[in-house]
Amino acid sequence: MAFFDKLARKVSKGLDQATFEAEKLVRVNKLKSELSALRTELLQVKAVLADRVMELYGAGGLNLPELEEPIQAVGVLEERVAAQEDELLTAQAETYQSREEAEVPVAPAAAPPAAVPQAAAPEAPEIAPPAAPEEVGEEQVEAPAGAAEAPSKFCAECGAALLEEAAFCANCGAKVG
Repeated sequence: MAFFDKLARKVSKGLDQATFEAEKLVRVNKLKSELSALRTELLQVKAVLADRVMELYGAGGLNLPELEEPIQAVGVLEERVAAQEDELLTAQAETYQSREEAEVPVAPAAAPPAAVPQAAAPEAPEIAPPAAPEEVGEEQVEAPAGAAEAPSKFCAECGAALLEEAAFCANCGAKVG
């Protein structure tokens, strides 16, 4: 009987621990949800405050030099948002037939204004595909770094250069051949 008593205590302890962990998970998720709701409410109040500051500034009722730069940055961003929304609506309304009938030139993206600094994306280093080994008799010899031949195969979908043995395009994933 001692064996079964020991087993019953271990099972009971395991169930108690599982119950505790489940209750803890429910408590943590509830707190996270409440925290998220509070953060959303805080952002909404801040947005109302920001709108009122912008209205006062626009009406000339607010003249604080330390707010001048952020307020101008908000104006620039609002203009960029409006332009992006217009471009999105145009892109959504476009159909294949309308594009085929009249090629619409795509306007180049405007450079970001100086008032809103943009983080520069790091440039990706150009990596040349490994040169295919040249066969000399039975030996494999690596081609010199500068002596890579021009690719003879190109992807029919995107035009990327392909290795001779490629079954799929490394650029767009299209099946080759």
